Amino acid sequence: MKIVSVINIKGGVGKTTLTSNLGAYAASQGKRVLMIDLDPQTQLTFSFMTPEYWRDKYKDSKTLKNYFDTIITGSDEIISLSDLVIHLNPGNILTFSSGTLDLISSHLGLIDIDVKLAGLINVQNSTMYSASFLKTHSYLTHSLEEIENDYDIVLIDCPPTFNTTVKNAILASDYYIVPAKLDYLSTLGIEELKQNIDIFTDEYHNHRDNLKDLRYLPVFPAMLGVVPMMAEIRKGDEPVFLQALKI
Repeated sequence: MKIVSVINIKGGVGKTTLTSNLGAYAASQGKRVLMIDLDPQTQLTFSFMTPEYWRDKYKDSKTLKNYFDTIITGSDEIISLSDLVIHLNPGNILTFSSGTLDLISSHLGLIDIDVKLAGLINVQNSTMYSASFLKTHSYLTHSLEEIENDYDIVLIDCPPTFNTTVKNAILASDYYIVPAKLDYLSTLGIEELKQNIDIFTDEYHNHRDNLKDLRYLPVFPAMLGVVPMMAEIRKGDEPVFLQALKI
């Protein structure tokens, strides 16, 4: 199973569009795909169902908020990600394919969840800080390990920030993709994003070395590249269609 975060610290650059289309394309090619909507705006979720349908059927029981709520409250029974999966049936995309397209939906309440997650990090001394830092940022990693035989590809649609939930996604990921509009302001933060990811993973490894806890493996998420969004490339009068990324 390969895990890919779709991330940019700038909003409105096409993260959700890229995630949904990559997911649908991979499923149409026979892959078992899970999409995780980590953005509190819930736009990936609403790309596949109406807000009304989501509110009636999933809002109170099948969202990432349900998952993180059990962690924050210290519940003895942590919700498995498999319990939150919504099986999608996107029309004729999968008609002639053995692929599947699943979704774990988001929730506006994830905005508050991030603050509460950050509050779990204990700073009383260096050992406790390292232990709580590793644990708090590795929930998604360990939960995804439980379903690694169920999927070929996991795509995580990240919000336009670099908070605790996004750091969970980064540590869980084998790769990350940066969608960007091809204008100055949209590309300005790409190098900063890469630097933040490198600094964060270095910090993770420092805490791991300090604690020497074998439950936390080395992580080296690789940048697959920058994907131009909201741009049309032409050769003469004809549009040029870009080939899909091969993961």
